[in-house]
Amino acid sequence: MPYPPTGLNAHREMLAANQSRFTEDKERAVKKWVEHAWKCVRTTTTRMSKKQATPPLREMALLVWEAQGGVPLFNFGRDGARPCWNRPQDGLKDYIRYEIGHMDPTSNGGSSKPENLCFQSARCNQHIQSSLPMDEVVAYYFQTNNEVLERLKSLQRLHNSEGWASLRKLVFG
Repeated sequence: MPYPPTGLNAHREMLAANQSRFTEDKERAVKKWVEHAWKCVRTTTTRMSKKQATPPLREMALLVWEAQGGVPLFNFGRDGARPCWNRPQDGLKDYIRYEIGHMDPTSNGGSSKPENLCFQSARCNQHIQSSLPMDEVVAYYFQTNNEVLERLKSLQRLHNSEGWASLRKLVFG
């Protein structure tokens, strides 16, 4: 599906008009996060099957979702829809179809370890952060954006928490 015939601005207006634009795709996005994290688990440990690893990975994904405030990592602004949008194929959807972003991109050597995964809109994942590590993205785009910086700090607190460490130990040993 392409963007509406009137273009990207019409798509962005559709998003802005939908109050549940950030939550409609949550379940699919959480499943995709788990799939990405499983790539790391299966290559680093043989102690768990995918079936065994899925519940704690899902819990980790939900914690990441919560740490991000239930919005794309780089979302900011009064109406919250302006900086986020979908790829052209999802242009007629009035909700954000999440992509799983790598805070240190795989094109830069980043992995799918759980601490490297976040929820992003297509615009953020494909355009803002497709090849830059997070520290460079922040330096270039968000060094003064408190909303984005607070989300990043929230993720950092999560990754340093005892709860996260317990889940990680359960999955990775």
